[in-house]
Amino acid sequence: MRRVEALASDVFETLLDKLRKAEVMSLAVDESTDNSDVAQLCLYVRFFDGECFREELLGLIPLEGHTTGEILFTKIASFFEDNKLDLARVNMLVTDGAPSMAGRQQGLAARIKAVAPQLRSVHCLIHQSLLCAKLSDSLEQIKLNMGINLVN
Repeated sequence: MRRVEALASDVFETLLDKLRKAEVMSLAVDESTDNSDVAQLCLYVRFFDGECFREELLGLIPLEGHTTGEILFTKIASFFEDNKLDLARVNMLVTDGAPSMAGRQQGLAARIKAVAPQLRSVHCLIHQSLLCAKLSDSLEQIKLNMGINLVN
């Protein structure tokens, strides 16, 4: 193993050790597509390690094909199990609000809530802001088109 890989492995194990000791944790989940057109599920974790609150990139999980709440849950549950983390300690889930993430019946949030009844799920403020910004740009274009039509 190269030295860089050994260091990365050590840093990851240290993070896992701290997470295993944490009473609760918050999870931010987002899906993105990399430059090779493979969907990646990004997991960010926030927890208190006894000294301070920490926010860390927990992992990237490759996804194949269509992503449903069931597939997302299965991937995350497997990741937690493989790394000896307790999914029942997740008390907050932050997502982009997509049905596969936030759906009340079949979404990721509903499935985690079945394991962690104390779970609260919220729509990420950054995603909401970006949606508003896109809407704002659309409104500006509509106003511009109306102005052009009035002049003509």
